[in-house]
Amino acid sequence: MRATFFGLVVTGVAAYSGGWGSLREQFLHPGTAAATVLSELVHLDDPKDAPPVVVHKKKAGGGYKKGSPLYDKQQQKKNQTTTPKPAVKEQTCTEPVPKVSTTMECVVTLLCIFFAVHTANMVARTINSFTGTATKLVEIMQAGVSVVNLAPMLGLLFIGTRLRAIYLAQGPPEKYDLPQDWVQGAMQAASWSLLILVLAAVALPAVGPDAKSGSGGGAAGLAVVAVKVAAAVVVNSCALVVAIGAVVMEAPDSVWGNKEPAVSPALDGLLVLSCQYFTVLAGLEVVRAVMQFTSAGQSVTVQNVEASLVSTAVHAQIAPVLGVLFLAARMRKVETKTDDIPEEVMTACFYVAAYTLLVMLVVVFV
Repeated sequence: MRATFFGLVVTGVAAYSGGWGSLREQFLHPGTAAATVLSELVHLDDPKDAPPVVVHKKKAGGGYKKGSPLYDKQQQKKNQTTTPKPAVKEQTCTEPVPKVSTTMECVVTLLCIFFAVHTANMVARTINSFTGTATKLVEIMQAGVSVVNLAPMLGLLFIGTRLRAIYLAQGPPEKYDLPQDWVQGAMQAASWSLLILVLAAVALPAVGPDAKSGSGGGAAGLAVVAVKVAAAVVVNSCALVVAIGAVVMEAPDSVWGNKEPAVSPALDGLLVLSCQYFTVLAGLEVVRAVMQFTSAGQSVTVQNVEASLVSTAVHAQIAPVLGVLFLAARMRKVETKTDDIPEEVMTACFYVAAYTLLVMLVVVFV
């Protein structure tokens, strides 16, 4: 049909350009386009030259009927079964879920104590700001805040020790009894002693001697003071024990052989920060106890030392934040096992930050 249409176009052009006489010659002269078109038109009705006719039988809104040329193909597609997708293998844990570690239990305990005291302090301050009648309550909660701030650094020290144990065991450290039993015991003792310390600190303003004059209190006040001092000694001693345990922790021979991995710079820096933090806060509590229970507290020198330690303790709050950064950097390096940042650069940054803070605290105190 396209050839016929093209022939008709050619014929029309010839007729337009040469007139009807020329058109007659085109139709009668063999081999011309017009003669070819005429031949096709003459034989169009010949059944032998007609294109084949295919009749399809379909149901309205359905498929092809039986006898239709595409019926068999349609049935083959219907009977063809799709390849089933492989079943997803159920993931089953062959090993029992390890129990919560002692480190995690102690960290959660510290977390609960820390947020409970700070929340109560915030509530007391809010009540006092609206009513002006909760001054004593604010004093009580502020006493608790002054000691509960030991919790963040204790938690970081525990986590750093746990990471050291995981690194040495190259997996679950409980398989090799790491951290040591006496270190885990020190973690538990420090956590619960901090709770006792907070309770004693909160009770002291209510039953203890007056902070300014040192009068009052009686036997109940002295008992609370004794409990507070004992709890503070236990907390700081246990923190020291945990730090020592992290340093002397031995690597399993089955994992490392005769090699003894050194303590990571991140943990080293964390231990330096911990020593600074605990020293400042413990010194502040000792000076306050001297001011409250001895006549030396009335001297100008002791009062100046107390003021310097208060300012130093404020700056020491940077230590827990640096500790979090140190541990996060260490965890990232162990997780990725890459050397994008050279070990020497990271080590230098850890030590520079830790000892710069030490210099700053000394300058502030002096």
